[in-house]
Amino acid sequence: MKVSESPLVKLVVYYSFGIFLSKYFTVGIAVVSYFVILVIIVTFVLHYLSKHSVENISLITLIILLGYLSFSQYKIRLPDYPFKQTEIRNAKIFGRIETLNLPREKTVSFILNIDSIKTHNSKYITTTSAQCKFYGSKSSIRRFSGKYLPGNYIEVNGKIFRPRNKRNPGEFDYRQYLRGEGVAAQVSIYHLQDIKILDGRNKTLKSIIYLMRLAIAKQIAKIYIGEEKHLVKALILGERKDLDKSIVADFINSGTVHVLAVSGLHVGFIVAILFLLFGRFNLFLKSGITVVGILLFIIISGGHPSVIRAGVMAIIMIFAFVSGRNYSSFNTLALAAFIILVFNPEELFNPGFQLSFAAVFSILFFYPYLEKNVYNLQIGNQFIRNIILLFSLTFAAQIGTLPITLIYFRKLSLISFFVNIIIVPLIGVVVALAVASILFSFVSIYIGILFATTNTLIIRLMFYLAKLSSSLTYSHLPIVNFTWFDAILYFSLLAAVTYSFLKFQNIKAKIAVLVISVFLFFTYSPIISPPLLQEGKLYVIAVDIGQGDCLLIKFPNGKTALIDAGNATRHFDNGRFVIEPLLHYLSIDKINFLFISHIDADHYRGSISLIYDGLIERVYKPVLDKNIFKDLRFENYVNHFNIPIEYYNRKAFSIGGTRLYFLNDSSLIKYKCFSQNNKSGLIKLCYGDKSILFTGDLEKEGERLWTELYGKFLKTDVLKAGHHGSKSSTSELFLNYVKPTWALISVGENNKFGHPNFETIARLNKFGVGIKRTDNSGAIILSTDGNKLNFIDWK
Repeated sequence: MKVSESPLVKLVVYYSFGIFLSKYFTVGIAVVSYFVILVIIVTFVLHYLSKHSVENISLITLIILLGYLSFSQYKIRLPDYPFKQTEIRNAKIFGRIETLNLPREKTVSFILNIDSIKTHNSKYITTTSAQCKFYGSKSSIRRFSGKYLPGNYIEVNGKIFRPRNKRNPGEFDYRQYLRGEGVAAQVSIYHLQDIKILDGRNKTLKSIIYLMRLAIAKQIAKIYIGEEKHLVKALILGERKDLDKSIVADFINSGTVHVLAVSGLHVGFIVAILFLLFGRFNLFLKSGITVVGILLFIIISGGHPSVIRAGVMAIIMIFAFVSGRNYSSFNTLALAAFIILVFNPEELFNPGFQLSFAAVFSILFFYPYLEKNVYNLQIGNQFIRNIILLFSLTFAAQIGTLPITLIYFRKLSLISFFVNIIIVPLIGVVVALAVASILFSFVSIYIGILFATTNTLIIRLMFYLAKLSSSLTYSHLPIVNFTWFDAILYFSLLAAVTYSFLKFQNIKAKIAVLVISVFLFFTYSPIISPPLLQEGKLYVIAVDIGQGDCLLIKFPNGKTALIDAGNATRHFDNGRFVIEPLLHYLSIDKINFLFISHIDADHYRGSISLIYDGLIERVYKPVLDKNIFKDLRFENYVNHFNIPIEYYNRKAFSIGGTRLYFLNDSSLIKYKCFSQNNKSGLIKLCYGDKSILFTGDLEKEGERLWTELYGKFLKTDVLKAGHHGSKSSTSELFLNYVKPTWALISVGENNKFGHPNFETIARLNKFGVGIKRTDNSGAIILSTDGNKLNFIDWK
């Protein structure tokens, strides 16, 4: 059956369009409901009057309105953070566990339906849901996993806070993601004794599912080790968070990241295995067992859209086969999408949903045409023909998923077609062996290990191939500007090209349409437009890393520098989770100069992961203080990676047309007696007529010394205010010499220190200084060509 003859496809398209309209255009639900009732009445009247052409338009309108209404109702149910304070410490939180995630090595998370919260002086009654994370040792994580179940009513002592939203370019909006999951808050817990069961009743079905997943995870841990263990957990249980990010990056760059997710391929193997195991049973019993197996796998694997899609399609296909009815792939695919969207319309905007359905639709639509042409070539060698068919299958899938991949991963793999030919069959073998190893391990751990050992060799080969292909020169291109406008343009032109190839007989006409479409795409799409940070200008980004400092500099010649990198704790690493994604988004592969203002945790610790990941070429810092252990440890760490270290000491040099001045003078007696804050690197950056002064955590004592030494040379256009706007910094004396037009304050939202201090803000206002704060606006991007200074609205 052709797609044009599949009524369910049209239904899903219209329903999805209604969801899309509801997300971006708000109309009162009452108004939409009245329209729905009116359209239903009109439809019946038109049907009675046999006005079929107008009746079809009425039906389409009704379906669109129902889609609109479903997402409108969904939006009403989305929770908002219920407290005025963005963070409440030492809170007693009461609620019932809704769901439990599988434990990781040092954390375990669960969703808690909260009914009340107590602090030392207040009590809140609420009905919000929170994502709770317990951080502990491996032994305490094991004790937690064996004790708590969904449905338990518990008391938690911890910190409740508002989830982080998108604060920097390219950053994931975690607050919006959790809100879409029905979660409005987060809770951090640090001791197992801070979680107490008040009512041990549990939700039976959810508890059974959780215990099944937990048992499988434990078996995987028994027979696999290292990254192989994490990959098997990702493929079977849908838990990909533990996979090393460098491995994930290799698969992204090689265009094979899709194999790391639980997908329809897995469902195909489940069906094949069950049909093989129960091959001698009668058709109805064998089909019934297979359907139960598919449903069980959907539940165990976490119910991802791709698995639900494949599961629904497989079950319908089995029913059609048993009942002797015709099977329509397009209608079945549409039915799977409709089921998912009815239960959760937000899934329409889920990358997993989009990629899964786009891939299968594209295969169903394009592959038969490609397959027909391959057979028309009459290739005698069957092996070569099969390779070409596999290539055609991969190509068909990527026709539909290419724009979605570019939007979410911002990379265009140039070798994905070739790598997929090897990786996709390998992942099939890995999944089969993974299932076999887990099943046999419940019978005999030794047989399970035997299968797992074989599988480990194949997984390592796959890792090697992904790394090798990813490391090839020009294996991928960064595409940072691709948007949904470009995707719509792509699909519109793809439809025109497809129509011409199917309908036109003249080959020249087909080629003409193809050439014109390619020309139009590259003309009107910004896919190759200049990036956010262009060559020939100086850019400074005050990165929002919460309470701390981090400033990214891109020089006019493309060189880069980082002044500080924020903090890193065992719970959150700004280097890995904020700075690296920002560098990736900006297509920055290396930081040429790392300037550490001073050795305080909120300034230097985020750089540790950057150094470990090979992103830093050279380090500048204050002169080593051997009496400070963390200073010694940091320098030893940098030396371990053979990264050169230099010290601030009255030096000037040029980078890409700019002039950089280190103003610290470590030979001065006063300087040697300074605190670490006052030893902060004082750096002046000049480009043309414009200049920026970076002060770290410099306080009034240090400001006084440098004004005495440098006087009017400190005058600058932009001042990075010292010590996050503390009242101990940015004195009137200092401002009298600096005379900035703008002040940047790097500070965390509602931080416990009360930064920036109102006295500092008052002093800046007194001097007529414009103020930009990361707690208010997120990342601050300024650019200059040496003549004019501009702030870029990246949002």
